[in-house]
Amino acid sequence: MTGEIIFDGTSMLSLSESQLKKYRGKDIAMVMQQGSRAFDPSTTVGKQMFETMKVHTSMSTQEIEKTLIEYMDYLSLKDPKRILKSYPYMLSGGMLQRLMIALALALKPKLIIADEPTTALDTITQYDVLEAFIDIKKHFDCAMIFISHDLTVINKIADRVVVMKNGQLIEQGTRESVLHHPEHVYTKYLLSTKKKINDHFKHVMRGDVHD
Repeated sequence: MTGEIIFDGTSMLSLSESQLKKYRGKDIAMVMQQGSRAFDPSTTVGKQMFETMKVHTSMSTQEIEKTLIEYMDYLSLKDPKRILKSYPYMLSGGMLQRLMIALALALKPKLIIADEPTTALDTITQYDVLEAFIDIKKHFDCAMIFISHDLTVINKIADRVVVMKNGQLIEQGTRESVLHHPEHVYTKYLLSTKKKINDHFKHVMRGDVHD
């Protein structure tokens, strides 16, 4: 695989591990697919979030707590002090996902990479998390790369779309051009498959499916 990664005018692939650490978490934040795997089950989520903030900021413990609670409130996480004292197993998948988002926002990154952040969630929670990302997109001064196989989600949140297959870029453009006027056969295949599934679901709901 070839290519390059340019962030803020800097080639990421030319940096040493110690230089990369200055960007990870602080300038470039990551929201993982499953919150349960992002947190260490043996310690409270608060301790882990505090440690991350300590590494990347010069805030005092009191300032960190105030900042985290502010963003937890913003993401509609009720009783944030109780949540910070909780272990991961005590919280739902949706809550853990929003905690990752809160931590990312607290670090004020220039870029958030969200890797399938709604995939492992139930439909209602998925909607809430997606709405949180849409709100972030509107009100926070940071770029976002939203990785997803769900074309409905992509259609709702993306400004530009990049379609990839086996690590290769297949097609890119505005949301309108890629999702509604695709040029590449692979993109057309993905969209037609999505349409077939939707049409079948509509038939089932109407009772049109027969043996």
